[in-house]
Amino acid sequence: MEVVALETIRALQALDTQNEYHIIAADDQDKDALQPTANFTIHRLKPSLYPQWEQITLPRFVKKLQPDVLHCTANTAPLLYKGTLLVTIHDLIFMDKTDVAGSAYQRFGNLYRRWIVPAVARKATAIATVSEYSKEEICKRLRINDNKVTVVYNGVSRVFKPTDEPSTREAFRKKYAVPPEYILHMGNTAPRKNTLNVCKAYHLYCQQQPNALPLVISGCSETFIQELLQQHQMQHLREKIHITGYIAAEDLPQLYGMSRLFLYPSLQEGFGLPVIEAMGCGVPVITSNGSSLQEISGQAAKLVDPENPESIAGAIRQVLEDEALIKYMQTLGIMNAKRFSWNETAVKTLALYQSLQRF
Repeated sequence: MEVVALETIRALQALDTQNEYHIIAADDQDKDALQPTANFTIHRLKPSLYPQWEQITLPRFVKKLQPDVLHCTANTAPLLYKGTLLVTIHDLIFMDKTDVAGSAYQRFGNLYRRWIVPAVARKATAIATVSEYSKEEICKRLRINDNKVTVVYNGVSRVFKPTDEPSTREAFRKKYAVPPEYILHMGNTAPRKNTLNVCKAYHLYCQQQPNALPLVISGCSETFIQELLQQHQMQHLREKIHITGYIAAEDLPQLYGMSRLFLYPSLQEGFGLPVIEAMGCGVPVITSNGSSLQEISGQAAKLVDPENPESIAGAIRQVLEDEALIKYMQTLGIMNAKRFSWNETAVKTLALYQSLQRF
């Protein structure tokens, strides 16, 4: 959600030099993520617990500004705000109480969203969301009229493009201690990211392929992966798995670009930004046949049943063993990624603002 907000604001700065914008954020360490321009003012408010910041600090400050439209970009919004309100609801994954694992921070965030989002959705003047799948979920589960919800697709930065600069690749490889070629998976502790079934599928792939490529996992700690492998009697895989730790944003194109295959069989996504980032880098993608992922990936990805490790393992073998298929998927992926741009996101967002100024 942070990436979407930042990229949309940057694109709006390039697009719109007429309207006056006030960007409001909690003061934090990264003070250079956005730069002010002639018609974009950045306000940093004293941070506090997020519910307190959003429900008390933010509306008090906004009341002084008297904006034509308040746009809250991350699912939630102040309940007592009385002006014209646009809220972006990325997905309703937090409503599923079965997805209860994850860090304490993630669990607290989900509880807060479960409480506040249904009320915010009813209160909002308009809702933006990031896929037709998410729009359908919002309308059905929150009982919102579909005329109130507008789909504004996310974009993909043009830094995500094919690259084969040897010196850059070698510098990245040394920095993160990754092998020269690998299968890439982005996971985290949330069960919906499906890291367990990725590991099970990789186990099957290694059994059937003596020269199996190593698996690189980002977004997961050493402790989490060790415990997951031990719980499912797959400790022997650890020597073939490389855990990157935190990847700096500027290094993500190299992380994708050096992989032979990107595994993203997530159980549920509102959009699935990593899918089109990997495609933009010219990497074949295996992803899920459900939620928004089929919609976003078009015809360019290999779709699998994310609940079935055999399905994922079979797709890994099919793609990696067929050079013609790899080249075909690379070409389609690059074309598919071009469907999405932050400029188009900004154009549609600005149109929404203008339509709401009459309220």
